[in-house]
Amino acid sequence: MSHEQSHCAHCVDVRPQAHEKDFRQWVWRLVLAVPLTLLLMFLPQDYYPPSFGALLCAPVYLVSGYPFLKGMVLSLWRRHLDMNTLIGLGASAAFFSKYFDTTAMLMTFLMLGRMLEAKTKRAASRSLQSLFEEMPRIVHRFVGENLEDVAARELKEGDFILVRPGEEIPVDGNIVEGMSAVNESLLTGEALPTLRRFGDKVYAGTQNIDGSIKVHVEKIEEKTFLAQIRKRTEEALAAKAPVEKLADKISAVFVPIVLIVGVAAFLFWYQTSPQHDFERAMRFAIAVVIIACPCALGLATPTAVMAGVGRGATTGILIKGGEVLEKVAHLHTLVLDKTGTITEGRPRVKEVLLPESPIVEAGEVVRLAAMVENYSEHLLARAMVEEARKRKLELKPVTQFKAYPGLGAKAVWEGKEILIGSAHFLADNDIPCAGLAEHAQEKRERGFTVIFVALDRNLLGALVLEDEIKARAQEAVQKLKGMGLAVWMITGDQKATAEEVAEDLGISKVMSSMKPSEKVEAIAALKKEGVGVAMVGDGINDAMALAAADVGIAYASGSDLAKAASDITLLRTDPIAIVDAIELAKKTYRTIRQNLWLSFMYNVIAIPIAAGIFYPTFGLKLSPEIAAIAMSLSSVSVVLNSLRLRGG
Repeated sequence: MSHEQSHCAHCVDVRPQAHEKDFRQWVWRLVLAVPLTLLLMFLPQDYYPPSFGALLCAPVYLVSGYPFLKGMVLSLWRRHLDMNTLIGLGASAAFFSKYFDTTAMLMTFLMLGRMLEAKTKRAASRSLQSLFEEMPRIVHRFVGENLEDVAARELKEGDFILVRPGEEIPVDGNIVEGMSAVNESLLTGEALPTLRRFGDKVYAGTQNIDGSIKVHVEKIEEKTFLAQIRKRTEEALAAKAPVEKLADKISAVFVPIVLIVGVAAFLFWYQTSPQHDFERAMRFAIAVVIIACPCALGLATPTAVMAGVGRGATTGILIKGGEVLEKVAHLHTLVLDKTGTITEGRPRVKEVLLPESPIVEAGEVVRLAAMVENYSEHLLARAMVEEARKRKLELKPVTQFKAYPGLGAKAVWEGKEILIGSAHFLADNDIPCAGLAEHAQEKRERGFTVIFVALDRNLLGALVLEDEIKARAQEAVQKLKGMGLAVWMITGDQKATAEEVAEDLGISKVMSSMKPSEKVEAIAALKKEGVGVAMVGDGINDAMALAAADVGIAYASGSDLAKAASDITLLRTDPIAIVDAIELAKKTYRTIRQNLWLSFMYNVIAIPIAAGIFYPTFGLKLSPEIAAIAMSLSSVSVVLNSLRLRGG
């Protein structure tokens, strides 16, 4: 690693090494456990002596499962019984009762869940770090009237730098000279570049498109707006404390009851049996512990989660763990980002405006505009060229092409000058737009972008561009409403554009012109109302809000940081995938609750029998061997119930 890279990594302080280490530890524990678990599961116990089973299971139980056993000891020491207590006691009871396959399977399932959690944290750290590793290493600093290339880390607040076309802006500052279109999608999520000129602010991580600008440096490194996004995202991720699972709540009551019943059974049968039969009393006590072995309870969540997650993976839905499922089950409000989530995130030509007395047809307006813009890499330019290709128009070569950052472009074709750009640009070239001004203004007020086209100083028409709504977005919104969810839209785009899209989709609650920090505040305000809130987005600017929401949902086609901050990742960009993800999560959570209920009811019925309550009257009792078989059957019932999810 270079000195500059280490400096950058130090300044952002993401420390991915700790998450990497945690992930690798769970991986090697699984590598050890999985082969031994498979052997124990598929080799009938009658084929090998108990000593061989113990030899296979001991590494899984003692080495791979050490974190769970340690958690059990700590929970008992602190007198705070939780799922670790449940896992440790259950696995120990199964192990010492010689049910080695059950012990290994329980431990392996739980380790897989911990490994996936560690992998998620590692991905988040890597994404946060990559934001800064991709920043410019060399910048052009002014020394008087001259320029010198220096390392970015050498910049100081108050310096002046030159940012050339195509370069990333490395600092937060003000433009003191020049003008350019700046791609700020990293911060705002909006695809269209914004014109920035003298006095305007520019931010680190954004891209200068087509003009050179001189920038006065105001904030560097960890003080930049981009660094604040990173910091707030880290804080929001860390603040997502695990929701207490229903199994933990059950175990806090269930474990003490089991221990009390086991001791009571021993004392009762020891006192009432002839000659204080110690062995007989112990068999009742052991039967209670074995029948109460919470393997089914311990398997209730991981088996359902694995089945649900597996089902999701086959349909393009990646769910990060059981905690997410519980949160989805309690959702009340779904907040949708606009650009790239319910719209395509790129402009397209919506219509062509012509004067009252047209000089040419609409197709010719498109063709001439595309002929000029064929020489540009601007997003709007690509939209015009794509429209021409859609209409199968022939694009002739032009000469003397010249772009005017943030305004428009000129070119010459067959001796005639073509101008395309804003009304202001055409006015500067003595071309009046009065014939279309009123109509164009109406389109702009509704949030559309209007580009005028002129040939030989004659206004031919104007192209109206919009960010196209995704094909099934309206259907998705209606289905989400049908599920009882309140649907909001949030965007960094202007109010008129946002309301136009919201009206088309049937969304009445809209938050527009929102900065990333304001999106977080909006999510926090909704959560304060006591409702479960999900956020759907795909950009870096959405990452803080995704992390702050109860449930974050991101498209896999979006930024790495958005995916790392999310709880559910959608491999399909179809908005219906949002509906499918929520439905699957709710169904999986219902299965978890069913599993917990099955496990709990099994224990409620079986423990009294094992304790010998019905033995004096009905002669009904369970030997430790029969109790172990019954315990295994309860685990099988939970697994079979979970596997129903695989069928959809």
